[in-house]
Amino acid sequence: MNGMLALLWDMNGVLVDDEPIQERVWRAVLADAGFELETSSWRAHCMGRKIVPALQRLFPALDDRAIGLLAAEKQRRYRHLAAGGLPLVAGASELIALAAARSVPQAVVTSASAVEIALVLEQLQAHSYFDVLVCGADVSADKPAPDCYLLASARLGVNPQDCWVIEDSLFGIEAAQAAGMRVIAVTTSLAAAELEHADMVVDGFDVGLLATLQALAG
Repeated sequence: MNGMLALLWDMNGVLVDDEPIQERVWRAVLADAGFELETSSWRAHCMGRKIVPALQRLFPALDDRAIGLLAAEKQRRYRHLAAGGLPLVAGASELIALAAARSVPQAVVTSASAVEIALVLEQLQAHSYFDVLVCGADVSADKPAPDCYLLASARLGVNPQDCWVIEDSLFGIEAAQAAGMRVIAVTTSLAAAELEHADMVVDGFDVGLLATLQALAG
């Protein structure tokens, strides 16, 4: 096993290019409940974060039952769309397969549910390539807290400083850096200028990226 590098992959916007779909589902569910969601509010409270805390931040006056119903409906609609196929991020599956072939430890680390991880990995045909899966239910603190990434590195048995996290959201970047990890930001969801705090910003994935990371790690 390569002791100098591990790859920790966020999922939405990194493995599947679905952040526009996520926003559309959020908007539709809330509109049906009589609420309006601006893009700025979605980015500030929802993008890359756990659904129930996001709803609590958006609508602090709602009780737990109302929050639970909204969360369940959002998950139902998203899973229905996901089951029909999601757009994959070009090059991600090839890079994952190459890293696995070179014995690089890999994890999926996401605020999404375990069911949604399974849907995405089935489409990628990549389940066997990941050593660890961390979903939103595995930690109590949401991104930008570092808990999810620290849990993944602990389960992999890899030091945080030896991990490269691949993210698309500002909260994800902040979480990874708070964990003492380095971050590659991919411009699937935000412009490069918005991601400038990451250690590296890329427009997509290619097999040369793994060699670059290994050289930096070593």
